[in-house]
Amino acid sequence: KTLGILLALYLFVCSLTFLSTSFRILGGRNLSKLFSSSEILSNPIVGIMIGILVTVAVQSSSTSTSIIVALVSAGAAVKNAIPMIFGSNVGTSVTNTIVSMNQAGDREAFRRAFAAATVHDMFNWLSVIILTIIELATGFLETTTEMIVDSMDIDIGNSTSIGNKTSSSSG
Repeated sequence: KTLGILLALYLFVCSLTFLSTSFRILGGRNLSKLFSSSEILSNPIVGIMIGILVTVAVQSSSTSTSIIVALVSAGAAVKNAIPMIFGSNVGTSVTNTIVSMNQAGDREAFRRAFAAATVHDMFNWLSVIILTIIELATGFLETTTEMIVDSMDIDIGNSTSIGNKTSSSSG
């Protein structure tokens, strides 16, 4: 079982790399321009709705978050991705409501399941509303993540640039 879990984790990480690479190949340099120059896609409310719709479509906030991370890796701005991540968190509300509806046959079980789903929904919505206001007013999350990434001292000299078809390595 442990080997199977490790293999599944390895395949998941590889799939994220493939997803990021495919976004770079398909979108190229235009992807970052699309997200930065489009007034609609840079609107945080639209970003939240995109995150909700993607999560509802794939029925997995992990999958939609992975797609958004791959988009950022391919060149989309972090500022535009933050509301999409918020939206993917809210999108899980649809899933738990559907699960609670499966308890409709037993009145008491449905009451408890729907109450629990509603508590989860309210937590997600309130968290997203508060964090969106804080992010729009201060840019706290974007600044914090930038500081964290900068402190990691990541060597980008060993990366391959698909858009420029160049490869460099420090050795």
